[in-house]
Amino acid sequence: MLFNGLRLAIAAGLLAASGQVATAQNATVEDIHVQLFYEYSGALSDDLTKRKDLALWNTMIREGGSKEPANLFLVSVAVKGQPETFDKGAALTVTVTEDKRKKKVAEKAFSGILFGPEGKVVKAIFVHDTVCVPLTVTAKLKSGASKSFSLPFKCGE
Repeated sequence: MLFNGLRLAIAAGLLAASGQVATAQNATVEDIHVQLFYEYSGALSDDLTKRKDLALWNTMIREGGSKEPANLFLVSVAVKGQPETFDKGAALTVTVTEDKRKKKVAEKAFSGILFGPEGKVVKAIFVHDTVCVPLTVTAKLKSGASKSFSLPFKCGE
C-alpha cells in the first residue's frame, strides 16, 4: 500500500516537473467490465457486460453460464481523460449495491488519477461472496459523470 502511494507520488512529481499536471479536467467513465473469477483455474470469465443473454443463476456451483464455480467477481472501470496527466483532484468511486435492499456490498474510492499515454486508466475491485442477489455496479467520478450496470445474480434449487 505504501509502495503504491510512493509510486503515485513519484509519477505525479515527474508529470509536474514536465508541466503535465491537469486540474479539473473533464474525465469520463468510459466503460465498466465485470468478470467472474473461476475457482478451479483462477482464470477470469469473459466480460459479463458484453453478453447478450446474461444468466447468472447459481454461479457458485458452476451453473448459469459459469464454466467453473465462481463466488467472486472483478469489476474494472475505464476512465478517460487527458493523455499523460495526473489529476490530483479527480476521484472515482465504484459502488456495488444490492438492488432489493439498496445495501452497499462493496465500495472503493480512488483519488488522484494518473492517465496513461492514451488518456485512459483502469481501476478495479474484487467483490466477494455476493453472487445470489441482483446487484448494480455504479462508477461515479467526483465531477458527477457516472455509469451503471446491472448483474442479475440469483440462487436457488
